[in-house]
Amino acid sequence: MKNKRKNIIIVVSFVLAIILVLWINGIIPKQIAKISSTIYLKKKFPKMQIEYINIEWASSFGDYIITFKDQNSELHSFCIGPKYFPVNLGQGMFGFEETYREKYGEQKEDANINNNDINTNTENSTFIKTYNILNIADSNDEKYIYLTIRQFQEEEVKTIKIEKSLASDIEIGNDYEFTFKYTDNIVQDNIESIFTNAKLISVKKTDKQGLEQIQDLVR
Repeated sequence: MKNKRKNIIIVVSFVLAIILVLWINGIIPKQIAKISSTIYLKKKFPKMQIEYINIEWASSFGDYIITFKDQNSELHSFCIGPKYFPVNLGQGMFGFEETYREKYGEQKEDANINNNDINTNTENSTFIKTYNILNIADSNDEKYIYLTIRQFQEEEVKTIKIEKSLASDIEIGNDYEFTFKYTDNIVQDNIESIFTNAKLISVKKTDKQGLEQIQDLVR
């Protein structure tokens, strides 16, 4: 009897160990992400025929990137997390919803979702990054201006091109809050990706210094 009980404990422990390994290695979380996001997208966007393509872990985002294909063979990628139980679709959803409404003429649904539904983070459609202005240069196009910028405590220095109307009173040496709006593109948390894949909508001077500055996480 003791041997039988011992064998059962060994088998159960072995099975649990296998499940734990599969979970840590991302195999089970990927399946969770695939199933949950497929159900959600088909329920939320019934007029669009979507097909799961792939999912990969993206360490730069701290989330998985899951990709679907629609009936026109157009690819749509979304961030989904958290790492070990990925059911929250985030970045990429805002632009996808906009595209869906434009194609099918549907009004935006109430942001409240039943607890049984997958959660989304699309309500946070904007984010702010604070940069110090190191240099200003004119562009050949009078509608634009070049700014060399740097974020507090970061080594990355980049020169970016923005509309002059957004930075009419900008000065070298001052700090400014840059407000961006998410698009359908995946945005990484670095200057080049932010200015390439998000839409800059405002630039405002700030007196906040150091760690007091607004540096929203990119999702």
